[in-house]
Amino acid sequence: MPRACSARALLLALFFCLPVLPGLTAGAAAAEADAVPRLLKVVALASSGLHAPVQSGELLDAWTERTWPQWPAERGKLTRRGAELETEIWSELRKRYLALGLLPTHASPAAVYVRADNKQRTRATATALLGALLPQGSNGYAISPLKPDPLFHPVENGMCVFNLAATAKDVLRNMPDGLPGLNAEYADQLALVDRIVGQADPELCTRYSLPPNCRLSAIPSSVAITRQGTRALVQGGLGIAASLTHIFLAEFSQWPSEPAAWGQADTATMRQILSLQSAVFNVVQRTRSVAGAQGSALLNALVAALQGQLTDSRGNRSPVLIFVGDDINIANVAGLLDIHWQASGYPVDAIPPGGVLAFELWQEGPQQTVRIKFFAHALETLHSSTPFEDEESLAAFTVRLGKHGSSTVPVSAFLDRARAAIRKECLSTSKILPQFVDIASEGPLEETTGDGLDDDGFGHDEMRPSGE
Repeated sequence: MPRACSARALLLALFFCLPVLPGLTAGAAAAEADAVPRLLKVVALASSGLHAPVQSGELLDAWTERTWPQWPAERGKLTRRGAELETEIWSELRKRYLALGLLPTHASPAAVYVRADNKQRTRATATALLGALLPQGSNGYAISPLKPDPLFHPVENGMCVFNLAATAKDVLRNMPDGLPGLNAEYADQLALVDRIVGQADPELCTRYSLPPNCRLSAIPSSVAITRQGTRALVQGGLGIAASLTHIFLAEFSQWPSEPAAWGQADTATMRQILSLQSAVFNVVQRTRSVAGAQGSALLNALVAALQGQLTDSRGNRSPVLIFVGDDINIANVAGLLDIHWQASGYPVDAIPPGGVLAFELWQEGPQQTVRIKFFAHALETLHSSTPFEDEESLAAFTVRLGKHGSSTVPVSAFLDRARAAIRKECLSTSKILPQFVDIASEGPLEETTGDGLDDDGFGHDEMRPSGE
């Protein structure tokens, strides 16, 4: 009798257990799927693409007696090659987002939301990247009706102000050994730029009580707040050399068939002098008081986009959101968050034309994380005559948060870090929504007054020849 009961019990157990097995298998599969990291959203801050120099011809002629090359685009405008390079970089990023399941092959226009600064070069960059991400067509991009755009230029717009004396001192404190130390550290690069440009304009030399045949390296450098208190910069020899290097990189990218800088700057030379440009640019733009005033509004918008809480609700359901500004905007936001990056061939924190700082929201098991990425063309690709055919067109940037931190952080820690860095008094209370621009019906983009001319992140109004 006990044996019969045992047999019946075993059969009953098997009968009731068998239907449960598929459910257990499905549950295990679901748990395994949850354990696989999944990309939920990307919020990116993109720099405008390759464009003609923003400085006036008179200002450029004050820096050297050499004849400048003729650009195929008007001052400050995105060039055709610049648009092509933008298409290439965002085509590569589209492949990434397709592979990670963030975008479907035939994504709807609502999948990508783009908010651009209202300069010509940023709007043209927005058009190019939308064409790459949404080849089937897009809804266009959003821009502010206000100029300067308070999201990208809150100080110039008057929404936030610099404390002039405190800001200048803060920039100097950001240099471990002051301006003399910066001059000494980059003396070789400054001398190289000096040799490339040759003699400066005699009038520029006499303004500094220097002989009329002076060189840039002889012009003393200083930290100043210019343009009625709206621009912090290093002026003098270091500042001019940094601006010149910025222009040489643009030439290097625009004309792949020849070296830049009157045939004197090949890839090796560019690598050497770019360190000066990056150092002078970042020592100002990453300084906390500068970055806080100029970057708080934009960082606040990036945080809102990541949380699906944009004032412009049209972007809150999009898995890809892109803000298109300039390298200044990227440096300001990165400075506030203490984000750094580097790739082979570039100095630390370099921002090549079209560079992209991306914040990726991931689901990793039970928690959400933010992975910080930086994307840009490799230096060789910028100078390649066939960038679309390059196997590795994007440089492999290593990103870190803080001095030794990882580039991946829990979303709560990222949000806490961002909120602590934002200056609340620099946030706009305006309820004016950006206007959408239909790319298909948009005519040629023209520069207008206050459209970012003479704006390369250095500023040199004090260097203008008299009468400018």
